[in-house]
Amino acid sequence: MDSRMAPRPQQRAARLRGRCRLWAVVATVAALILLTFLATTHLLLNRTSRTDVPPVSGVSSGAGHRAVPATVDAEQAPLPRLRAGADAHPPRSVPTRAAGEDMLQPHDAPRSNDQSVHADLPGAHVDDGEPAASSTPALAPLRGRRAFLFTMDSISAYVEAAARGGPAGEIVVRRSLEHALEQLGVQLDVATSDAQFEHMTRQGAVDQYDFIFLDPMTLYGAST
Repeated sequence: MDSRMAPRPQQRAARLRGRCRLWAVVATVAALILLTFLATTHLLLNRTSRTDVPPVSGVSSGAGHRAVPATVDAEQAPLPRLRAGADAHPPRSVPTRAAGEDMLQPHDAPRSNDQSVHADLPGAHVDDGEPAASSTPALAPLRGRRAFLFTMDSISAYVEAAARGGPAGEIVVRRSLEHALEQLGVQLDVATSDAQFEHMTRQGAVDQYDFIFLDPMTLYGAST
């Protein structure tokens, strides 16, 4: 037999093995490309979902100020007792008054009546520069209920400092809350010092209120 003529079955087997190896390489490269594409898409989706989270709604008055005071229902969550008076609030730029100097008194804003109350909105302006006004019906659906309020901006020294040009954003929020409560017919009492708030807490005087409004810092200090 001529030596130049190789058996055909061996040639076909060699060609088949070569084609199988080629297709294996192509399939491996395609799988790597697909995995890379899926991993990149998953990473981009995760980043998009993190950046699309809507911001928490609230009122902020700039650096160093907190948001709207937190609300605690006295019947559902009794107010815990505080630790030492220095722990109720961190050191502030304005001093607090000693116990006994500030007495607990209702807010001096006009009480609600059966007619509509015309009130100027503080800080609200229209195009011509005149304060905007709104007419709020005084229905007083919660007449006879009592509410207690103590936030950092309730302290007399803080309010006096704001009157001399200090930060007053939280005071606007507090007074808006006071006005809303009075329109609902709620009797509102405001503590004006750390010592007064701690004394009322230790004596259990706050248990007589239907609603208690505290800022986050006070609420945290009272619960630790």
